[in-house]
Amino acid sequence: MGMDPVGLLIPAMLIVAAVILVRVRHRKHRLSLRSIDSVSVEQGSKREYQDLGSPSSVDSSNHLSSVSGAGIFISYRRDDEPHLAGRLNDRITSHFGRDRVFIDVDSIEPGLDFTEVIQDALAKCQVLLVLIGKHWIGAVDQIGRRRLDDPNDYVRFEVETALSRKIRVIPILVEGAIMPGADELPLGIGGLVRRNAMEISHGRFNSDVDRVVEVLRRTIK
Repeated sequence: MGMDPVGLLIPAMLIVAAVILVRVRHRKHRLSLRSIDSVSVEQGSKREYQDLGSPSSVDSSNHLSSVSGAGIFISYRRDDEPHLAGRLNDRITSHFGRDRVFIDVDSIEPGLDFTEVIQDALAKCQVLLVLIGKHWIGAVDQIGRRRLDDPNDYVRFEVETALSRKIRVIPILVEGAIMPGADELPLGIGGLVRRNAMEISHGRFNSDVDRVVEVLRRTIK
C-alpha cells in the first residue's frame, strides 16, 4: 500500500518550521549578547579614559603645584651642613613634590646665572628654610674674610631678599647650633634673630623633620 503524499508533507513541514524557530531564537540570543558586550566595552572605555586623565580624575592640586613653582626654598652653606640639607630636601620633596622645593644643587642648571635663578625662586617661594649649623656664622672665604660680611655672599643674599619681601623665614638650628645675635649679623639680615627657630639633629632627624613638614603644610598654599 502506497503512502499518502499529503501525510508525508505535513511532518516534513513541521520539522522545517521547528528548525527555523530554533535558528531565529539562537540569532536573537547572539544579538542580545553582542548588545551586552558593546555596552560593557563602552563602559570599560569610559572608565579607562577617566583613569588615564579625564577631567574628573586629574589631580588638580598637582597641576596647580607645578604651575605655581617652588614654594619652599632651602638655604644652606655647603661647608656647614650639606649632608643634612640633602636629607631634608629628600624628605620635603617626598611630601610636596620636586616642583615645590628649591635647593641649589638640584634646581640650578649648568650655564644659568646663579643670582637670577635664586631671585626667580625667591619670588615664587612662600617659605625660606635657613639651615644654621655650627659653622654658619663664622664661615670664611679663601682669604679668611667672613662670608656673611661679603654683600655678594649667596646665603646673605637669600636671607636678605626673603626678609625684604616679607617671605616667611624659618631658621633651622642643626645639631645644637645656637641662634646668632643681632650684633653678629649684617644689618640687612638682622631681622633673622626675631624669627622663631626650629631644631633638627641627626639623632632625632625623622621626628624633627616631621614637625617641619607639619609647619610647611599649614603654610604652603
